[in-house]
Amino acid sequence: MVFIDPVTSAVSGGGAERVVFDKIDATLTATWAARPPAIPLAQWMTIVARARQQLADFANASTVTMWAADFLSYASVNPYPWSMSAQVAGGTIATISGTKNHPGIVALKSTAAANSGYALLTVANCLCLQGNESTQMVFAPVATTNTVVRMGFSDTYQLVEPTDGIWIHIAGTTLTGRTASSAARSTTPSSHTVTPGTWYRAAISLNAAGTIATFELYECSAPSVVLWTDTLAANIPLGSGRETGHAIVAYNTGVAGPAELIHLDYIEAVIGRTLVR
Repeated sequence: MVFIDPVTSAVSGGGAERVVFDKIDATLTATWAARPPAIPLAQWMTIVARARQQLADFANASTVTMWAADFLSYASVNPYPWSMSAQVAGGTIATISGTKNHPGIVALKSTAAANSGYALLTVANCLCLQGNESTQMVFAPVATTNTVVRMGFSDTYQLVEPTDGIWIHIAGTTLTGRTASSAARSTTPSSHTVTPGTWYRAAISLNAAGTIATFELYECSAPSVVLWTDTLAANIPLGSGRETGHAIVAYNTGVAGPAELIHLDYIEAVIGRTLVR
């Protein structure tokens, strides 16, 4: 086994893996040529791949965790790590038939009562944002009258807006980006009008310093075309005391009868963490 001193970067240890570290800056051809005759090529390729990953891990001192849900199971099964919850006045979730390019779809539904709807959520304070986090959601608005949808980093799944969060906000057909830190909130200067029944991909990303949140919206039928983008540099929740989670929240604000509020095809959150050695 090869060991690297995290302070001096000195390499110790020996055996075949040490050869990889000695040759790692050489060309790929030279790396393959360094294979000791006694080691089969398949085993040597594994050693090389593992050593390169070790070097990358130690060089970056970080790793990335991606949570994703594609809703291929039954609606009664929590799409880990998200749990599910109805709003205060009720609500349901149901699987619906997949469509072309959209396998696995769930519908978040309201009841006949105001303030009803449904949410997918993590623990409200599981994330301490530091920069480089991102999330994206593939969705189609359905009912837009008296409807609110929030998607992204959020410390609540209830009707009130987050105390701390960074999220896509849809009120009726108007989509904006929003941030909140200690209940002080900001909204993007521009907005986009969404169309019921159209599939979109919304994305949120934080820069490395955690000082700028970028919001983007794409139409899934033209995935490389940005329909709308804007940024916010105010009220971004960072550090201790400003922890958040991740949630998809949909509810009605008036009595509109039982309705499908939004169809959800895919959610993803990418979180970086520094490894302590």
